Amino acid sequence: MGGSGWPKEPPNYIAFRYDGKLQSIHHIEGYDVSTNPYNIIPEMPDREWEPHFIYTLGPVIKRQDWKDLSKR
Repeated sequence: MGGSGWPKEPPNYIAFRYDGKLQSIHHIEGYDVSTNPYNIIPEMPDREWEPHFIYTLGPVIKRQDWKDLSKR
């Protein structure tokens, strides 16, 4: 796992941006390593691929709390 810019170990936090703007930050509560995402997310196609992390995300961290993340 990892490579091509993706982490080899899951991070503690993940951020999403759309249209070049930060939209949300989430704590990664847990993760699974899967070669078939259908086993965890039934809406995904049932096919094998290389191992990937599938994250369980915590709630959105509110904008006013973003500054506190750097202190952790």
